[in-house]
Amino acid sequence: MVFLPTKVGRMAERRAVMLQMFKSFWTDESGQGLAEYAVLIALITLALIAVITPFREAIMEVFRRVTTALQGV
Repeated sequence: MVFLPTKVGRMAERRAVMLQMFKSFWTDESGQGLAEYAVLIALITLALIAVITPFREAIMEVFRRVTTALQGV
């Protein structure tokens, strides 16, 4: 059991390194802006889908009329 203090010392050192890494990740805000933009884009996309879905037939009818009008030109 001579190696026990060495192993305990290494484990404590690793724990300290992991704790320091965790603290640096917790306080690091470099990727925060990207995540906020991604959430914002996702919410806008869901809102557009929710608004456009009920009007799908009306929108398709507008495109049909435009296509018909352009074919006559």
